Amino acid sequence: MADIMPDVDLYVEELYTYTVHGDYDWIPRHMDAYGGENIELFEAYTPPSDRVLSDFGYVGLNRLNVD
Repeated sequence: MADIMPDVDLYVEELYTYTVHGDYDWIPRHMDAYGGENIELFEAYTPPSDRVLSDFGYVGLNRLNVD
């Protein structure tokens, strides 16, 4: 789901699902195809189970630590 905002920023909602067995400390999310210099802001959240893609917003989301 993507929208061009009034200030011409691109707002994107993507949903990636990972299945993890055992302990883990991080999950990679590579964006090399987009060119890192083109990404000004990246945030990741755990999606709520009561909503669908394009209806996430920010209310009730759990923000993840992103490096």
